[in-house]
Amino acid sequence: MRDIESMRAQPMIMIAAGVVALVAAVGLGAPPASAGPAPTFEVVVRDFYGAEGYTYVYDLRPDRLVVTLENDFGRPAKELCTALLSADQVREWVRFFTDFPLESLAPEYVNPAVDDGQQLTFSVRRGEAPPRVIQLANEFQADLAVLCDRVAALVPAKCVPRPLKLVAGR
Repeated sequence: MRDIESMRAQPMIMIAAGVVALVAAVGLGAPPASAGPAPTFEVVVRDFYGAEGYTYVYDLRPDRLVVTLENDFGRPAKELCTALLSADQVREWVRFFTDFPLESLAPEYVNPAVDDGQQLTFSVRRGEAPPRVIQLANEFQADLAVLCDRVAALVPAKCVPRPLKLVAGR
């Protein structure tokens, strides 16, 4: 009788061992080996409007763009909108950052003859490197203008009354 019971249990043990081997080989829940590392980049553009007392903050990550409004009056920041990035958009940003001359940009582009006007701060990070912070005040810099235009293209209509645009002498 005991031999019959052990013979019945053997197929179940073999099936269980097969499932364990299959899970180990496939890696249940693990990403495919060809997926590679997740893209890492971060762009934060702070568009300061001093006379009005607020700043638009454009925070771009590999999965989304979040636009918030900060103020100088002690009120909490307000999230204005979020735009999720598609896989195609993420690939486009990765390609863009491959050619973007981040290391060759100066830490600031400032027109000393103007005290107010356009005030932008860029914090740009690609890969695992620390972010580069670049101040721009009433100067035009072509590479940063392209970056602004690309970020602005992601902002949903009616999110921000003043579009992000790099303009000399604003």
